[in-house]
Amino acid sequence: MADELRLEPDANGDRLESWKQVAAYLRRDVRTVQRWEKTDGLPVHRHPRAHRPIPYAYKAELDDWWVGHLSKGGVLPGKVAGHFARLPRRHVVAVGAAAIAAIVTAGAFWLVREYGGREEPQSTAVDRVAHVTTHSPAALKLYLQGDTLLEDDQAGEAEALLREAVNDDPTFASAHLLLAWALRNQNRPRAEYLPYAERASQLAVASTESERLFIRGSLLELRGSHKEACTVFEALAKVQPDHYWATNNVASCYLAEGDRINSAEFLSKRADLRPNSIADNVDAAWANEFMTGNPALGKRYLDRAERLQAGGTGYCSREWSDAWLRLRPAYKKWLQNDVNGALNDLLTTVARDSGRLDAHSLEDLHLWVGSFMLTLGRLGDAERSYGLVTNEGVRPGYMALVAYARDDSDRFRSLVRGYINPGMRSAILGARLGLEERARAILAGPAGRGGWQTEALKGELTFQSGDVANAVEHLSVAVNGLRTDDPSTYFLASETLARALARKGQYDEAFDVLEAAAAERSHAYDPFANGPESGQFWMRLRLLQAELYAQRGRWEDSTRVAGEIVHLLALADPTFPILQKAKQLLNQQSWTARR
Repeated sequence: MADELRLEPDANGDRLESWKQVAAYLRRDVRTVQRWEKTDGLPVHRHPRAHRPIPYAYKAELDDWWVGHLSKGGVLPGKVAGHFARLPRRHVVAVGAAAIAAIVTAGAFWLVREYGGREEPQSTAVDRVAHVTTHSPAALKLYLQGDTLLEDDQAGEAEALLREAVNDDPTFASAHLLLAWALRNQNRPRAEYLPYAERASQLAVASTESERLFIRGSLLELRGSHKEACTVFEALAKVQPDHYWATNNVASCYLAEGDRINSAEFLSKRADLRPNSIADNVDAAWANEFMTGNPALGKRYLDRAERLQAGGTGYCSREWSDAWLRLRPAYKKWLQNDVNGALNDLLTTVARDSGRLDAHSLEDLHLWVGSFMLTLGRLGDAERSYGLVTNEGVRPGYMALVAYARDDSDRFRSLVRGYINPGMRSAILGARLGLEERARAILAGPAGRGGWQTEALKGELTFQSGDVANAVEHLSVAVNGLRTDDPSTYFLASETLARALARKGQYDEAFDVLEAAAAERSHAYDPFANGPESGQFWMRLRLLQAELYAQRGRWEDSTRVAGEIVHLLALADPTFPILQKAKQLLNQQSWTARR
């Protein structure tokens, strides 16, 4: 069995002479294999050259490490959920099978999975066993490699291996399912990926109960039957409480339904199943402290995440969870309206950590610091921080956020024209600034294939075209669904929905929308989603709230909200438009009161 799982040799000799060669041999990126050396004992050696040790590794040792790690039931190294694992998106988080060891039973290869890793004393993690059945060692190996690639957000590479797996063993149900997810995660048409999931369901009759349930739930999710899928995942969680992905997906289901108590409970269970995952512990900490108001329980997971981060003993499947931890003290002070303390903590973190982070983590820190500066109204600092990002596929989109915050529509349009990764948020902002055709093109592409974000963009476009009634319909759907999903789009959709309702004369309903969104301030720094740039969108809807109060003659309410905005922007650039408009409201109301 071990011989079947050995990595394939090549013709270039047994020694690999750089991190790049090691990464290529293991089919991972350099950052991943460097992390494996640190946390999982990947056998990489050093020999001195000049003043810098040069890494090298032997293929035979890497093969033995890979097989030995699996055979001991250890955690299969690698990202657990990847950048695509935004929690409420069950259709993409329902893939993955980290921590797999192969054993032979009754002529079939079953996979024993253990998620605990290097267990900590307070952990309640237990070994979890799930069965993925195949009669082919070669197909099993391909499945393992494809699965980890998929979790590393390399769906295209995973697809190639999974196609080989199903060709080698056409009866391998879970390989068919994973291939369906690999296609789905590349935004391929439903007609292309659904047949593989349906074939997996047909083949699953010979599988174990937990495997059948997981395949059934995934098929329903891929078909778009979210509620039915949730029912199946809940059944699976009862049958096998230590099934990580069932626990994850049930938490997602509760979150989508707005049931924050049960969602936090399952997020806590998920963190206990992977106690060495920084991201899972961050999510549990945030959910307990801010979604359910239980900071005591949240502290357990926060402490664990901070220990893992400080000791370098954990793994972080979402790099932004690492940044969230670093900036959390500043965020807490912002929530407590202590903007001076927030800025001081932010600057302290940058000074302390910038020189000791690897290049990728440093990029994330620059993005998050820039986004936090946007929330504070410090647009010059935000632009400088974003300017340190070297990724050309990312930087223009964030620079466009600064242009939008400045009300610089020409600069915004110039930046987004060259932005290679446009999404719904970029499309919504563009639609507000006259780029409706671009927004419609995004809506017609893979990003617009359905869901609450799509409804938000449809609502924005119909509102901009003057069709207020249909805008309200689309935006109401979006706001109800996005409350616990995508903070940026939720705040933007709430702002436009309130404008649409006010245009119809339904001011009470508009105030209800704005007050509900204002109460979700903690989501402006949601570790599940897109970082603290949501704070500026939260501030914009608060400004609209103050403006509508003034329009309706509710001067006391308008003064209260405008005053809160001015306080939160006490350190903002003097020319920051939101600050200027809030001050104008206060001056107008002061003049009106004197009359």
